[in-house]
Amino acid sequence: MKRLIPTLFLLISILLAGSVFVLSLTKHAVWERNDQLTFVLAHGKKGDTSDVSLCLAVLQPVQNRIMLIPLPRDLSLRSAYSYGMYPTRSIWGLAIQEKRLPALVLHTFQREFGLPVSGYVYAEGDSMQDSPEEWRKELRKNLDWQFLLPFGKTSYSFFNRIQMWQFAGTLREDQIHVIGLDDSYREMIETDESRENTPQTNQTNKYTRLNGQAVQSLVTREMIDPWIQEKQLHVLVVNTSPTANLGRDIANVLSNMGLKIISIQSSEAHLDKTAVTFHSSLQNERRLSQYITSLFDLQENDIQYSETVLQETRAEIVIQLGEDASFLYKSNF
Repeated sequence: MKRLIPTLFLLISILLAGSVFVLSLTKHAVWERNDQLTFVLAHGKKGDTSDVSLCLAVLQPVQNRIMLIPLPRDLSLRSAYSYGMYPTRSIWGLAIQEKRLPALVLHTFQREFGLPVSGYVYAEGDSMQDSPEEWRKELRKNLDWQFLLPFGKTSYSFFNRIQMWQFAGTLREDQIHVIGLDDSYREMIETDESRENTPQTNQTNKYTRLNGQAVQSLVTREMIDPWIQEKQLHVLVVNTSPTANLGRDIANVLSNMGLKIISIQSSEAHLDKTAVTFHSSLQNERRLSQYITSLFDLQENDIQYSETVLQETRAEIVIQLGEDASFLYKSNF
């Protein structure tokens, strides 16, 4: 009997470990190798998060390529959650400091590029240069190993990491497209706003940030998801928050996803929490619901389904922006 108890304990431990492993394979398994996948590549030195290089990465199986947009580390970004302007190199450290990793990083990229960003991959090593050539060299050497190896630091499930690794490993060098953000994608702005909440930049009121119109053109030309675009879905955006132009900004993101905006409205009936309604025919479109919920920090069970929404609004999707969306996306500058 005494020998039996340790044996039973060992068997139970093996079963529990196996269950955890199986869950890691299937949890959030949203990428099917025929979908576009957008994520943040982060690269920093071991134990040092004060200077982390960031790059927007888009896996595009339909076009059989990877699009990469490395961000200069001194480029100012409008951080999510209303923290103000921060240089790219400090965004990762800010997210750790504020205990909002990865949400702050992902939402910052979503607001700057107008694309749904589903996760991140983080690698450690020597700090990369800002130039596209250095990124291309490093990524050709490491993309199918260091960055996307199943045991790297990432928000993706084990199953998705395997899928990403396999896809990256099939690409030739000419199928890795690195876009440098030259001066045509940047603009200088000035502001008299107080810099007390952004100590990294409190010595100046001039910032180099992304040119929204140029970035919008790039995204529309190269990065709209063909899967969603083919569905020809219509969206009504209603801004119930006090933040002016929030409806327009969110509509740009939805448009970049491949959705068609039929109208942007405002309402005095303010909501604390963003409300999303889908037509009942979209109930099994899990990928679409994950895209939308990721934009607003919602859960999939927050989405309401209606048989009459199309008849009432001429849209298959209605998004009512609440105070939470204002806090998440409102621009400080």
